[in-house]
Amino acid sequence: MVQHIVTDLTRALREEHQVELRIREGFEGGLKALEEGEGTHEGTLHSLHEMAEAAKAELESHFRKEEVGLFPILRPHLGTAGDPIGALEAEHREILTGIQRFQQALRSLQEEKGEGFPEALQAVKEHGHHLLSLLRRHTQKEDNIFFDLAEISLTEAEKKLVDERMARFGSL
Repeated sequence: MVQHIVTDLTRALREEHQVELRIREGFEGGLKALEEGEGTHEGTLHSLHEMAEAAKAELESHFRKEEVGLFPILRPHLGTAGDPIGALEAEHREILTGIQRFQQALRSLQEEKGEGFPEALQAVKEHGHHLLSLLRRHTQKEDNIFFDLAEISLTEAEKKLVDERMARFGSL
């Protein structure tokens, strides 16, 4: 098992990833119910919609902390070759777009009662699995690479500045 460097700087962000993990697990359960034919009733669809709303709110807050607090200070330490921070920011946008597409697919499924139901159900499954894949890959990248890089690259003064910036967007 990889031993990560964890201080207050990344502890809060890693803890938020644990919240996101629980949301992903809820999504996975809802998608499994859909795949097994148990989840086509309103209760499951409503739960998936609520999970999507919770994920959106949690992720928007988390991404804001990273993009305003951590990334601007970490970027000079990583250089511009390949723009790794830019890639993470693009993934943030892709994930939020994925949530919107999933929510739209859910709305379409809830409205569809006729011949289009199988296609609408398939769209929900596809968008849901794509979103889960994006989230899983992104979280692993941050937990296993970027947060450790932040811990070893930033000076104590920079870490303090990151903490101050991130504190504006929630308690750390």
